Amino acid sequence: MARALLEAGLAPHRVFIVSLPSAEAELAAAAAATAAAAAELAPCAHVPPLAAAEVEARRAATAQLRLVYGARGLVHELDGTRNAWALYDAAEREVQRVLELRRRHAAAVARGGAAAVGELGLSVDEFGAGLGGFGLYCPVTWARERRLAVPTPSAADPRAALRHGAEFRGKFYALAGGAQLAAFLARPTEALAGQTLPASLPRRVESPDANTYVELDGFCPVSLGRGGRGGDYATRMACLREGKLEHCAEYEGRLFTMADAEAAAEFLAVPWKYAALQLPTKLPPKATPLSVAGLPMHGFVEQTSNVALQQAIDALCQVMPKYPTLDVRSTALKFIAVYLKANNPRLRAPHLKHKYGAKLHDFTECCGMAERLLEHERRRQAESDAGTEPTESTEYLELVSLWDAVGKRDLREFIE
Repeated sequence: MARALLEAGLAPHRVFIVSLPSAEAELAAAAAATAAAAAELAPCAHVPPLAAAEVEARRAATAQLRLVYGARGLVHELDGTRNAWALYDAAEREVQRVLELRRRHAAAVARGGAAAVGELGLSVDEFGAGLGGFGLYCPVTWARERRLAVPTPSAADPRAALRHGAEFRGKFYALAGGAQLAAFLARPTEALAGQTLPASLPRRVESPDANTYVELDGFCPVSLGRGGRGGDYATRMACLREGKLEHCAEYEGRLFTMADAEAAAEFLAVPWKYAALQLPTKLPPKATPLSVAGLPMHGFVEQTSNVALQQAIDALCQVMPKYPTLDVRSTALKFIAVYLKANNPRLRAPHLKHKYGAKLHDFTECCGMAERLLEHERRRQAESDAGTEPTESTEYLELVSLWDAVGKRDLREFIE
């Protein structure tokens, strides 16, 4: 039905969709609306109770309406958790705003001026069919800066080209932003007078063949240009970066790869500035992919575990542990193993992090037990030498009992 109405030219000013977080919330809202209407406390007619199946059917239909009317930018979401008066007020304000936009559009067209069309219900196809001589390029940016600016649609914003669209003398124009739109609406003839785009325009290349020839030996032309021709060799080489196939563009029949999305956008804006650059005679060697699996054991450990092992060794030097039943070397190896287990970056479950963090703390406490017992024994010896009866504190008695238990513990429990 919605598509049939649109095909017949009967497009609504706005389609309001009241959003609720779940079907259960929608059932609760329907029940509350029924009770409020019965008590004449809400500005709405009687709402009959809805079954769960009816709610699910309405939610599915709402998704289809959002898809059909959203393609024209006609959907306006309302927060269903607010009361009915707030919803009516928000809907009324939006309708008044849209009617004012349509009034301004009609007045501008009648006097031969420019008007914004981004929120008037045009589809992307209708906008594209009526584009002027600049296509999707912004005429204001070209007139002022001599740069190519084109809004790029994405999955998050498929209507990017219409977001700041304008109509002038029966043709549509895509503007780069709000400031450019305001300038075009104020002086459209100034932006268009005598302005023509270059004969050769760049275009993005999606998923190029890996074996395709790329200019500049695959280096990024933007990074090469930013290095400065008059600079010394070291400065230019420091700026030079290799391009990536996911940031590829074609200009004058040649392919260029850029280092990142920002460099790709810069190249697409002024390709003539970078396409004629030439590489220095002497280039640094290209980085080649390194297969870690093919390295010898020393290199494998260095590439995969270097940072983690360094952190473990730093912690070992700070704690300097000595487990009661192990020698120093065995204690150090066991500490590193427990530390790596507790600080494993792939260990993301909170309960496992807490579990192995507690085991590391437990192992560290056991390693410090001997030193604490020695301190108590020195104090007891000092008291005995002074002719007083040595006191046996609660901590001392606990340490003695734990000392016996430590010798019987299975060391594998710290890492299992």
